[in-house]
Formats: sequence, structure tokens, C-alpha cells
Amino acid sequence: MLLHDNRLEKLLQALGTLQNVQRLDVSRNILTEIPIFVAKIQSLKSLHVEHNQLASIPEDIGTLMFLEELQDRETECLQQQTQINTGSTRVHEW
Repeated sequence: MLLHDNRLEKLLQALGTLQNVQRLDVSRNILTEIPIFVAKIQSLKSLHVEHNQLASIPEDIGTLMFLEELQDRETECLQQQTQINTGSTRVHEW
């Protein structure tokens, strides 16, 4: 699901009910948080959050068993948040 470059300030909770989404790209918005319900999208393989104003990324993102890619370039939060434990040993981008 491509939601990048839309000046979004918040994500709708309904996203957490979408169980077949494998890619979520919310990059280049003005998000200040990634809601915990994103961790309920169990099929998620790729999460792009770069170029936002995030303070942190929920630790529950680490429960996503199929997550292979987490992109957060140019986002302040992961410069301070040094570790997210993921269920997958295959996360190859951070």
C-alpha cells in the first residue's frame, strides 16, 4: 500500500485490519508516530517510514514475523532508538 508523499499527519486505525498488505510505504509525510496497530498487519514484509517526524517506532513492530525491510532514512527516531527486536532474522534494511 503506497501512501507516501501525501502530507499525512496520522494513519487511520483501519490499516490495522488489512491482513494481506505486504508493503506499507508511508514515507515523505508529516507523521509524528507510527501507531501500534501497524504491528497487527501480520503479513507485512516491507515498512517504509523515512522522511517523517517520528519520535520512535513501536517495539511491537518487532513481532512482525515476515518483516524483511524497515526503511527509516532521514527520520530522527532511529538515530536515537538503537534496537528493535524483530521476529525475523531476515530484516536487511534499517
